[in-house]
Amino acid sequence: MRNQRYLTMAVALVAVAILGTGFSLAGAKCSLSAAKDGDCCANLAKTYETRGWLGVEKDYNEDGTFTIVSVASKSPANKAGLKEGDVVEAFNGTTLTPETAEKICSSKSEIGKTIALGVRRGDERLTLSAELIKIPETVLASMIAEHKNHEDHKAN
Repeated sequence: MRNQRYLTMAVALVAVAILGTGFSLAGAKCSLSAAKDGDCCANLAKTYETRGWLGVEKDYNEDGTFTIVSVASKSPANKAGLKEGDVVEAFNGTTLTPETAEKICSSKSEIGKTIALGVRRGDERLTLSAELIKIPETVLASMIAEHKNHEDHKAN
């Protein structure tokens, strides 16, 4: 159960390592053939050598914002004070819309970078800051395992 929770969080954020980090690999088409499985896994591991991790699982909203579904314990998101149910409306001062969210999500926030998130929690509006960290090895391993089992990866 605990591994499943880490797997879900990993697939969702590394989110962001929040927005700035490759949001989710599930659903992303693998460009390497399943026969080159080792290459594919090595490519994923290399991608996250410098990419920061926030530690959240999220659901995207039609307006470009996203709702926090869960926060990994001892993660930058947890330390920043993000909570389940928070709606992230801005990233580093940029209001999230479908257009801006796509651009931000495709950017790569590096390990050590501090990000600012504009958050709506009920009627309250907050700005929370988090310093992105290197993805924990257990989370990365779960992401790679999930990717290896994903249909788009197997189809190649």
